[in-house]
Amino acid sequence: SLTMAESRRSLHLGVDAPDPSHFGGVVRALRGAENDARRWETFFRGRGWTTTCWVGKSATTANLASWVRETARSDAESVVITWSGHGAQLAHEAGLSLPKRENDDYDELWVMHDRFLFDDEVFALLAHFAPPTQVVVVADCCHSGSSFQIAPTEEDDWAEASRQVPRALGDRLAEQIVDRHRSLYRRVVQELDPAAVCEADFVGLAACRDNERAYESAGQGAFTRALLGLLEQGYSGSYAELVEAAKAGTPYQHPRPFWNETTALLHSPAFA
Repeated sequence: SLTMAESRRSLHLGVDAPDPSHFGGVVRALRGAENDARRWETFFRGRGWTTTCWVGKSATTANLASWVRETARSDAESVVITWSGHGAQLAHEAGLSLPKRENDDYDELWVMHDRFLFDDEVFALLAHFAPPTQVVVVADCCHSGSSFQIAPTEEDDWAEASRQVPRALGDRLAEQIVDRHRSLYRRVVQELDPAAVCEADFVGLAACRDNERAYESAGQGAFTRALLGLLEQGYSGSYAELVEAAKAGTPYQHPRPFWNETTALLHSPAFA
């Protein structure tokens, strides 16, 4: 049987500057995403979890997939994955025919070091886990609203005044990058299983809605800072309550939880 540490496993991913050979060197570097990952790892290691932290060049789609497959085979009871970095959106008319159609006709993407990771891929990775494993994913990136599966506004003025930096790639830029590597992304999409189902107890904590930006300042993501600020002080509320409480620290983005319809995890004590 697994020890307490072995039964609770966490992975922490952060990318400030993705690979310029893939992304063309036009993505504005962040300053807080890799710090987020390290701070999350410190938190979980301090609570006796078995932790892995990959930042920068280590935070690749292949490493993530490998960790998920290995962890899913380990019979871990609790699994946490945190992601910090740029997010992006890709319109369905970009022509990649992803299996799960979004209500807003956009797919959400994580800007990992080597390439984009599609929300459909995140869902397919979650499908590796089976009950009774409990899985929590924290996504601190722009457009994270449904990454489990923008016109200028007053927020831009506020952000500039308070030295906030958005973790976003423009839609057009995301399209150009996908166009440049179309054969790679076609292959990625073709390998997705449209019948994949996530049966594990699952909760996702997203830094913002689909159509919003997530911000960072002073070397840390606003959502990560808000969550860890509560957790490090011994916060004992549920995941739903934790996201609600974190909103006080994210005035121009609206964090939200996602969950399996069958799960009671949303109303369980967060990271207990």
